[in-house]
Amino acid sequence: MSDRLAYEMRIPGTWLVLPDKDAALAISNQITTVLSAFDEATLALILFEQYQQRPRAGVSRDGWEMESQRKAQIQHRLEHEAAQGLRQLNDWDALHAEVTRVAMIEALQSGTLPRQVAHHEPFMYAKAFLYAADTIDKVLSVLAEHPDLPGAAKEACLAFTDVVPQLREVRNSAQHIEDRVRGLAGC
Repeated sequence: MSDRLAYEMRIPGTWLVLPDKDAALAISNQITTVLSAFDEATLALILFEQYQQRPRAGVSRDGWEMESQRKAQIQHRLEHEAAQGLRQLNDWDALHAEVTRVAMIEALQSGTLPRQVAHHEPFMYAKAFLYAADTIDKVLSVLAEHPDLPGAAKEACLAFTDVVPQLREVRNSAQHIEDRVRGLAGC
């Protein structure tokens, strides 16, 4: 783990004391949500960095050949089943899709992540980080509006948005992929 990920959280006391006990509870719940989202963001970043430091073996020629041979065996079996009327395969595309599906199931059952699945691991960590940061931003923005929050605390809440001013736009782009892939503005 890198040094910049080391952090210490200090929470002075157990309860937030305000004249309005309901306000104190509401603010405490929001702070707890921010702290939880911070922990999620930290975990996502740690896992992303660990992934980045793993050696990239790529697909070896032997591994590719073994995978190709296994797919050829599956294809042969499926063609044989189709010839005997045990399976319906209408065209090459259907056969190819079924071979890919069966190979993926076999890989998963053997405890191996198929390449097309494992490829998404760092993106999953990045999205988890992004969504946690967005949660922090949203909760702090709401918290800053609370009338019982001291002025310095309001300023601290709003400072987060100043540090990451385009967070909402990035989150929207990730969350609304259906618009981004269509090239719609604002995503």
